[in-house]
Amino acid sequence: MKHQKWYLLMLMLLPLAGWAQQTEKEMAFVLVEEPPQFVGGQDSLNRFIKYHLKYPAAAREAKIKGVVHLRFIIEADGRITNAEITRGLGNGCDEEALRVVNEFPKWKPGRQSGKNLRVQYFLPIRFAIE
Repeated sequence: MKHQKWYLLMLMLLPLAGWAQQTEKEMAFVLVEEPPQFVGGQDSLNRFIKYHLKYPAAAREAKIKGVVHLRFIIEADGRITNAEITRGLGNGCDEEALRVVNEFPKWKPGRQSGKNLRVQYFLPIRFAIE
């Protein structure tokens, strides 16, 4: 009976060992020596968003304004992956912000010790009725 409990405990803990073995390729850093950059810099990023962002009709009718907060990974090759909303507005604004982020071209990736790394990035996108 004692051995069965021990065996059961080991079986339950086994998946934890796999989760703890993240490789550097799987980890996404938040702070690095050289943070990732949109090609052309912040002004180019702002222009891209302004040009591609379409105010959702439902949000315009409801006079919704505010900021959608997003989190995504900039891969070591500059691709955007795992985009998600961390704080949304609703009325189609969240979906529109995700659509624009998923259309981003490749970024200049973050670097640490001369090596490109995956970096987690946070971005607010403002919705304002003009």
